[in-house]
Amino acid sequence: MSDLTAEELELFYALINEHHVTAGELGVDKSTLYRYKKREKRPSRAVFERLVELLKEKGVSITVAGPAGFEPATVGLKARRSTMPSKLSAGNFSKLPARLPGLGDLEPVYLSEVQFPVSDYLLQEFVEWACNVKDRRLSSRTAKYYASLVKRYADIVKLPRLERLKLVSALSPKLRSWIKDAMSCYAKFLDCKYNMEEPYFVDVVKKRLADVKRYRCEGAAEAPDTEQVVEFIRASKGVSTKFYTLLLTKLFTGLRYEHLKLLNFNEFVEVPGCRVFYQRLYRPNGSAVKPVFVAALPEEVLAVAREHGVEKPTYMDYQIYKDHREVVSRTGIHIRLHDLRHFMATYLLAQGVKRDVINFLQGRKPVEVDLKHYVDWLQKDLAKAWAAEYRRAVEPLLERLL
Repeated sequence: MSDLTAEELELFYALINEHHVTAGELGVDKSTLYRYKKREKRPSRAVFERLVELLKEKGVSITVAGPAGFEPATVGLKARRSTMPSKLSAGNFSKLPARLPGLGDLEPVYLSEVQFPVSDYLLQEFVEWACNVKDRRLSSRTAKYYASLVKRYADIVKLPRLERLKLVSALSPKLRSWIKDAMSCYAKFLDCKYNMEEPYFVDVVKKRLADVKRYRCEGAAEAPDTEQVVEFIRASKGVSTKFYTLLLTKLFTGLRYEHLKLLNFNEFVEVPGCRVFYQRLYRPNGSAVKPVFVAALPEEVLAVAREHGVEKPTYMDYQIYKDHREVVSRTGIHIRLHDLRHFMATYLLAQGVKRDVINFLQGRKPVEVDLKHYVDWLQKDLAKAWAAEYRRAVEPLLERLL
């Protein structure tokens, strides 16, 4: 039986039909050559390698498809894996077209220009891996659905950014989330299959699909009103003190979740005479000497965190998810964490706070760079005026929540 992979077999059929090769040159009889061209017989690896060497001698440029991390111009998935970074980043796929000539759209080989191998053979292994080997195993139905999404949308990773955004904008929000989950799961499978010491395919998917937004909201898309926000946050107090503190911090700072991870309640500094505390947020790698954002909190919220011994607003993502689901089930109100950011911006605007102040407090872009990086919250009168304006606006909301 032939030991060729699905990619090698399709490449053999494409080459033998595209180029003139006689039975004598290939070392087989005429009937066997005829069956090869009709795709009725599977070649052995020796015949496959003989065809590749024969066409190279005739001056045909051939690079056999293999996964990223294999030496270019080597044969198939069983080639020796390279340890050179230059070879690892390019792989064989940089030498191949988007689709081999002579292969129809329904053929079981799909090649990407961004080092992302996809084939029916690999997808079958992916389904088995996701159901039996993966840490958080999937059901057979979910794994097969993931495989169908990868097969259909694999080329999305090689599109330019604007074309990619144009394509995903036509899809439903739920389908975007499924596609991103499926591609991420498949990338983990490829890293495991090829024994990558560092995440390679996962990084490719993460960078290319960073602009594909995920939506997990099960309720209405409209922003919540004040009554819903107050009821939701009050109910969270009976579920978890950490989640209650997280919601208050998210509401009154208005920062994105990834920036909330940089906060530390022990590092806030008071703005004199305003009952408002602030903290400068720096980049995690410590390379920047200037703050990226400035987080502001009323003193009452900071007192709640310190009273319960909470040092940081964020904690384990899975526990946050469980606490969120519990509050939703108790109140019947579905509010995402990010909805609180939009609500606070709308609320402050309705209270008469200027747009520049709102954008500065919530770290929005574009905002004037000078205000973002050079306003000193301890010495400048402008910063004190902004803090006083912010305090006046959130005072009624604080009375209802605390």
